[in-house]
Amino acid sequence: MAKVSGKVGRATGAAEQLFGRFRSGPDALAEALDATALNDGAAVPLLGPEECAHFLNACDALTYRVATPKLGQPGREVFQDFELTVDFPEDSPLFDLAKALELWLEAALATMSDPPLAGPVPMNDLIVQRYHPGSRGITPHRDHITYRNLVILVSLSGRCRFFLCEDRSGAGRREIPMEAGSALLMRAPGFAGREDRPFHMLCDVTEHRVGLGYRHEVPR
Repeated sequence: MAKVSGKVGRATGAAEQLFGRFRSGPDALAEALDATALNDGAAVPLLGPEECAHFLNACDALTYRVATPKLGQPGREVFQDFELTVDFPEDSPLFDLAKALELWLEAALATMSDPPLAGPVPMNDLIVQRYHPGSRGITPHRDHITYRNLVILVSLSGRCRFFLCEDRSGAGRREIPMEAGSALLMRAPGFAGREDRPFHMLCDVTEHRVGLGYRHEVPR
């Protein structure tokens, strides 16, 4: 996937309030982190319908562009079929969600006897992606090497299928449910002492999907 980023750096008092409304608490997140260490990824309920609608309204006000349809050299191509944006107003509530996710993760790590991460993980990179019904989605790929520790993909609406896989052919596909309102965790280099990057893909989009991608970018 092409490296694209909207920088997240603004803390607000709304983040703590939002954290308190998450559908899964720190203990449930800790279990999901343990599952991610074993299986490369896991999903947990995160947002209720009211919160999803709130963030969808914020996403509707943004300006999108079509993703580059094909990336990579012959034999290593990645095909993309969605719209995206990395441009956000300074007062976007999507930044509040980034900070709430950081609080959630910090609280979960504090409960774990053998945490997979050494300390706080700033969610300093944000992308919003929109997939229309019938979209091809995105074929097997790995995230950019500058993304570290943990990826959190928040689904606000729609239906699709998300798979972790072994290589660019999609071999050994393992599905992780990606329901509206859920947060899908995927390990990145630095998680649980590992430095490899998992292949993953999204397909079978049957309803208009809006998803948020929060990542920790560490420039090389």
